[in-house]
Amino acid sequence: MDDNQVSVTLAAPAKIGGKYFGAGATVSVSTTVAGHLGEEPFDTSDTPIASDFEAAVAAAAKALATTMIDAAVHAAVAEIVGERDGAVSELAAIKITLADANAKVAAATDNEEDAAGKITALRERVTELETALAAATKPDAGTTPAPATTKQKK
Repeated sequence: MDDNQVSVTLAAPAKIGGKYFGAGATVSVSTTVAGHLGEEPFDTSDTPIASDFEAAVAAAAKALATTMIDAAVHAAVAEIVGERDGAVSELAAIKITLADANAKVAAATDNEEDAAGKITALRERVTELETALAAATKPDAGTTPAPATTKQKK
């Protein structure tokens, strides 16, 4: 606290030291208080002023806004990332299912080719047997029918 006292005439009502004084009153105050009241030639560089307060409020507001924006962006991005991760997992499952289906199609194609080969061999055998049967049942074939030839299956 400042021990130097000065007399100040108030230009407007003021509360000083817990008491109210009207405009035009002369009050004995410290040089610091006189500086707050706007009396010159006191140095007020060490006292906070409105612009300092406004700068502090602006800085606090900016910090609060930045924190709120960061939290909002994080929440929005977290939801989107969650949806993306779900879609990626679903895509991976679909790819596995597709690979399994492709393997089954390839196996079925191989089985179809094997079956087609067997059908062709059976048709040839039927033709051979029909030919042998026709030859055996001819009236002029003689009394003893020719034995049918059979292929052995491997």
